[in-house]
Amino acid sequence: MLFALPVFADVFDHPLTDKSAAEELITAPEKISGDFRQEKLMSTLGVTLKSNGKFIINKESGILWQNISPLNNTTIIQRHKICTYTAKQQLTSLDTSGNEALKSILNVINSIFIQDYTEMAKYFDLYFMPVEGGYELGLVAKDKMLASVIERMHVYGGSYIERIEFSDVNKDYTTIYFSEISEDAENFSCPE
Repeated sequence: MLFALPVFADVFDHPLTDKSAAEELITAPEKISGDFRQEKLMSTLGVTLKSNGKFIINKESGILWQNISPLNNTTIIQRHKICTYTAKQQLTSLDTSGNEALKSILNVINSIFIQDYTEMAKYFDLYFMPVEGGYELGLVAKDKMLASVIERMHVYGGSYIERIEFSDVNKDYTTIYFSEISEDAENFSCPE
């Protein structure tokens, strides 16, 4: 059985030594919203799981990830809290203030989406390369715990983030495609 796997280009030959060069090329507005399509290849099973929906990234509020298909639910990731709604508006909420491992994972996710290089550099070795019409950003996990979830990541963008590919130690690959991106985004928060 043959699988189409993401190709990690030579961006990993170019360590990010000058964050200002990346910041000049990458647009990281305070708020963006749009659509996403996600595909996860489970290598050992030979199965690709697909989902799609809408997202909002707000540097102050965090990330809102609304799955529309195949399941309908919404997850809000904030600095110290994560909450999830199902289609029936049931809520699960988790305060991360006492859970350093979960807090670190939420910081990793937020730092990637809002392009916070100082925070990303705590968890990843960073690589960067300008390309025609945009950029490629590479991230390699610094520790084994993080590598079990995200071993290696590749971020592609033009005016905005366009695609993220990442793999874990099991060689499962996830690709997230972003489209219909706008800087017109609503505010949101987990309920108290």
